[in-house]
Amino acid sequence: MEAARVVLTVPADASFVRLIRLAAADAGSRAGLTLEEIDDLRIAVGELCVQIMGPGEAPSSLTFAISPGRVEIDGVGPPAPESDFTEIAESIVSAVADAHDVSTDGHIRQFHLTKHSTPARA
Repeated sequence: MEAARVVLTVPADASFVRLIRLAAADAGSRAGLTLEEIDDLRIAVGELCVQIMGPGEAPSSLTFAISPGRVEIDGVGPPAPESDFTEIAESIVSAVADAHDVSTDGHIRQFHLTKHSTPARA
């Protein structure tokens, strides 16, 4: 089954992180993640979105790929001022995401985030 793709474009304004977190929660629900896994996904995407909410008019864009048991999110936008991915942010995202990556290429910052469901224990 091919992943369902949803693209969300928001202004470069940190107040839109709430909307992104809601979209991530819906994506997690559609993928069949548990409530705890959905909360983890929301935390991770919130931390990562701060990295792509730079100043100015350039919007940030997120692509959600939703498949059974798995959500992948790619985000791209202008780097936030002084947006080095801090050790604290790295620790938080590492604790709640299954995989993530943050990179900067010139005036573009991007991230990739993966969260999947944990197989049920017998």
